[in-house]
Amino acid sequence: MCVCLGKYLGIWMSYRLINLIKLKMKRSNCGCPVPPKRSNCGCPVPSPTQPQCPFPPPQVELPCCTHPPNYNSVPPKTNWIGELRKDVRTPFSQCQPPQLPQPPQLPSPPPPPTGPTSCPICICDPEPDPEPSCPPCTCPTGTRSVPPPTLPSVPTVPTNSTPKTQFTPPYSGTPTVGSPCIEDSTRAALAAGNKSHAPDDIGWMGTPSQIATNWTKWDGIPFNTCGKTTKEICDFVFPNINQMRGLRDLFYATKPFADNVRPTIAEIDAWNVKVIQHFRNLIGAQTTVSPDKCLFLRAQWNSEKGFTRIWDTAAYPETCAGSTNSHCGATFIPSCPDQIRYLGNPPSPCCTASGNSAEGIFTVNKDLPWSIKMSRVIGFTLCTEGLGGHTGPFVGRQFVGLSFACQGGSNIVRAKWNGSLQGISC
Repeated sequence: MCVCLGKYLGIWMSYRLINLIKLKMKRSNCGCPVPPKRSNCGCPVPSPTQPQCPFPPPQVELPCCTHPPNYNSVPPKTNWIGELRKDVRTPFSQCQPPQLPQPPQLPSPPPPPTGPTSCPICICDPEPDPEPSCPPCTCPTGTRSVPPPTLPSVPTVPTNSTPKTQFTPPYSGTPTVGSPCIEDSTRAALAAGNKSHAPDDIGWMGTPSQIATNWTKWDGIPFNTCGKTTKEICDFVFPNINQMRGLRDLFYATKPFADNVRPTIAEIDAWNVKVIQHFRNLIGAQTTVSPDKCLFLRAQWNSEKGFTRIWDTAAYPETCAGSTNSHCGATFIPSCPDQIRYLGNPPSPCCTASGNSAEGIFTVNKDLPWSIKMSRVIGFTLCTEGLGGHTGPFVGRQFVGLSFACQGGSNIVRAKWNGSLQGISC
């Protein structure tokens, strides 16, 4: 019994050893060109879901050979391992290159235009480019190049291209006379509820459409003042005391302020003189009025001397303190060395007295917009004195200088005149 059992066990072990040798021989190359490693012949371990191809990597990726999910697992002892793997494994030699999908065919570009047609518009690369500009378009023979589209320009605020000269002195010895007072009055008009100094933005006159409708236009025909009463002349020039005939149209036609909200002092100087000239045109006066630098200086010095004490010094002992004469200081002119600060840069010539001069002093609200302030001055004197008296220089003097002084809520306007007084011929 023992001998038989030993013999049978020896035969079984021999048979088992033979099968293991056969399996080792089958695993010896695995389709790999180099001696295989243990456990998988040196080939990559296949994934259950996506097995990997063997090495060496070919020029074109090969499809993975089919392996069962348990290719590297130990088979059941009851199975003949070699026969099982031989049945289910596809040899590596049978792996074929994959049939890669062909890329989609792009549509062919349209043929270039022929004949007298336009080429496509040249468009620059929107990304930053070191080149300063795009190369010029090139078109086939017989066609023309279309330049890139032009972007619309940024709208700009319209301005009066004619440079203005500031006649009001740039310097003032007091904050209540001259340039400081003009700037203060500009702010006061805005603080009073006016959107700007333009006629249509005067809040207490109504809406812009109401102002445009109610403001009387001028047909360009001068009014014949011969034989007319003061009221008749006043009614023609001022259908409304705040609205000189045709002045609104003159403002918007000439655009005197580059910025209607904050006009410059030079623009205000020029507009005030233009209003005086418009008044002369309405009544048929033939004399042209012009601003005069020296008269502007004298008007300011006279207001500083009359309304303040800054010139009450040992060099100028005369004083207007306690005086009831509104024209006190009308003849005051400081010495040339004391004028230097007022003459600007480069300085204008030293101002001296000249004969045949006159002046008028008027009061208006400080918060009136600049588009109507000078017309209110003219309206006051015209409708109370007619064409004579203080109105006379507005009608017929050739040169004018203006100064504004601030006193409380009022502007004290001083007008200095020179030149012969020309009346209206009837």
